[in-house]
Amino acid sequence: MHPSGMRESTGSVILLPNKTAFMPAIFEIRAPSQTMIQVIYQTEVRLTGNEGGYLIFRPGPVDNGNPFITPPNSENGFLLTMGGVLELGPIDQNPSGNYSGSFHITLVNE
Repeated sequence: MHPSGMRESTGSVILLPNKTAFMPAIFEIRAPSQTMIQVIYQTEVRLTGNEGGYLIFRPGPVDNGNPFITPPNSENGFLLTMGGVLELGPIDQNPSGNYSGSFHITLVNE
């Protein structure tokens, strides 16, 4: 998924119309205006399925670039969005079900 929220697929994956909302990760950040910030995040996250199996999620990129300069009035907060890639494997590795996991980001100001 792009940081803008657009989905795309490659290979034999077909995106079906989905009644469930999907969106990129959205973080609200408060920082001094015109501060350079670098976003550090894991390159791979394992999502575990409730029926067994797992998916690999690769976070990134962020919408503002990396590193980026905070916008004017960022002391009042601004949104940072992050897309990512979900890697699917064979059906025995990725059975139907709900998958969950978490990832951490670190913001370094310079």
